[in-house]
Amino acid sequence: MKKLVLASISVLLAFLFIGCAITPIVPIIPNEPTAAPTEAPTEAPTEAPTEAPTPRPLYFTYASDYKILYISGTSGYSELDIPAEAWTATSLWVEDNDFTMNADLFVPTVYTGEITDIELKDMIDRTDKSLGFIRDYLSANAPSVYPAEIAALPVKIDFGHSQFGWWVEDARVYLGGGDGLYVKELKLSLSSVFTERERLYISSLINSDSVGWEQMGFAEYLGTCICPYGEMLQVTPLITPEEPYYDAAVNAGYDDTAKTPESMRILYDIISRACFELGLDGWSSPMISKPVSFFTSSYYTRKYADKVNSGDQDLSLVMAASFIGWLDGKYGFEALSRFCFGQASFDEAFGTDYDRALDAWTAHIIETYPEL
Repeated sequence: MKKLVLASISVLLAFLFIGCAITPIVPIIPNEPTAAPTEAPTEAPTEAPTEAPTPRPLYFTYASDYKILYISGTSGYSELDIPAEAWTATSLWVEDNDFTMNADLFVPTVYTGEITDIELKDMIDRTDKSLGFIRDYLSANAPSVYPAEIAALPVKIDFGHSQFGWWVEDARVYLGGGDGLYVKELKLSLSSVFTERERLYISSLINSDSVGWEQMGFAEYLGTCICPYGEMLQVTPLITPEEPYYDAAVNAGYDDTAKTPESMRILYDIISRACFELGLDGWSSPMISKPVSFFTSSYYTRKYADKVNSGDQDLSLVMAASFIGWLDGKYGFEALSRFCFGQASFDEAFGTDYDRALDAWTAHIIETYPEL
């Protein structure tokens, strides 16, 4: 955290040096009463409504000497007209009403201009819409588990200062994405840390210190197979003809150039079918062909071995998302969320045990996709 704080302070000082004023996020504190009431109220006083933050007007500036692009606003980032000179920025700062972003843009962008005006605006716009969608979806569809206190905190997205993961500190949710933003062939690449955005934010809302297949699968499912703004939907190509499930995906109508949450559900089901046949010994990417327990350096932090919550060795991240989607369809999102947020055991949430449900999901996948 010290490195993160020092890095943030140094860049902010650079902005002050070049005359770029960054408006701090200041909590609104209601005025205290000047005198005590003369009579006790007959009813408990209602809480004063929280004043809505003042919308930020769209604004950007490019500090060419430092190659820093600063953007602020509340919404409508696609309306910005960013000059081509700023496409070679090596650092991106964004300040929204409910999130801030600090991203290193690695050196290839300086020489090739691979990050364009449209891609930057789309990335910021999708971030804004994605975080809001996730909060709104959980609030509407899983009110019993909705983490209102955490969801109300501003988000600090930091990519480029080595720390990976999420944490809550100083009344803020931090999403640390590691070493920076890579680009490839004018598109955000599969290795882009921004593909972790939804997983990290949903994980922070779950706020569990013991994470297994259910939390990981839930974050992947909500962030990719429900949220229409997930960064994974922007990765092209996501699959190649060399993958053993490629033909089955194409025959099922999966379109790699126009991905939607619905098509990602189909793809994850088909990949799960391939995993049944080929096992989880690393024949493809780790998220596809390694058990979720492989991710001990990032997401997986299971602190107990309980058969009710087994699956850490049975499921890859993609399989976990597919299984979570099946549970959602069969038992509903509220029951699913109670289980994944740790408020109910598998049996309590679904009225059946893990092994029977896993067998039923497996049978469903094989019946739907009998051959690859």
